[in-house]
Amino acid sequence: MTFVADCMLGRLAKWLRALGYDVLYIRKLDEQAALRFIERKRIILTRNIRLKSRLPKDKTILIEHDRVEDQLVQLARIGTIRFDPNTAFGRCMRCNSPLKPVSRLEVADLIPEHVYNSYSFFHSCPVCGRIYWPGTHHERMKELLERFCTNISD
Repeated sequence: MTFVADCMLGRLAKWLRALGYDVLYIRKLDEQAALRFIERKRIILTRNIRLKSRLPKDKTILIEHDRVEDQLVQLARIGTIRFDPNTAFGRCMRCNSPLKPVSRLEVADLIPEHVYNSYSFFHSCPVCGRIYWPGTHHERMKELLERFCTNISD
């Protein structure tokens, strides 16, 4: 499933990317642009009630909450997203590109020395060049994503 998030959902877009979903973040999403994305099989995520009312109901989700945690729970409850450890952290949180595994040697000059000495598994974004590794922030994010996307009972 692929998404387009409007200007009010930038944080949600990043967290969905962390889950492994392909999410475009569009600052100025109008009806015509949304319809073009829908033609490309993308689901529109918006907080804009007026925009939602002008688009196909089954291709648009009105995000009801302000907090990103509640937004993730909303999407999980309706079955739109789920946590899958096999696909999580497979996309660049900045630019949405699929990440590529890289060796320690390839990133040695791009990361702090203590990171180089502490980790052996790295990913790189082929578009923006950002480097990722499974540090403590990764574990905390994984725990949050699992909690918000799997423990969704009312």
